[in-house]
Amino acid sequence: MAVDRIKRVNELLQRHIARILPLIYPNHAYLVTVAAVETSRDLRNSTVHLSILAETPLEEEAIFEEICELRGIIQRELAALLTFKFTPQIRFKHDQDTARRVALVNLIDSLQWQTHE
Repeated sequence: MAVDRIKRVNELLQRHIARILPLIYPNHAYLVTVAAVETSRDLRNSTVHLSILAETPLEEEAIFEEICELRGIIQRELAALLTFKFTPQIRFKHDQDTARRVALVNLIDSLQWQTHE
């Protein structure tokens, strides 16, 4: 039962954070995806995995750092939306799996084009 609750909390946080991000960080919101959320069993802490697609890894890191600086604002907006006794303290983690997948798909596409030529 507790596992189901944590899963529901993770999904709720993921949905709310995904809605908050474009509002407070409109410059690059289309590049940022909330890939996953992991909340502790006591609901006090959450790790938010952000997937960022940019032209260069340096640009991805800069966007990630800017979002990390907005953590307090995101936390406050989240607290206003949730009816929990305690709002989990959020921590961001840069999830680079999506970028790797996109690079792999691009590589496969380029190989397919080469074989068709």
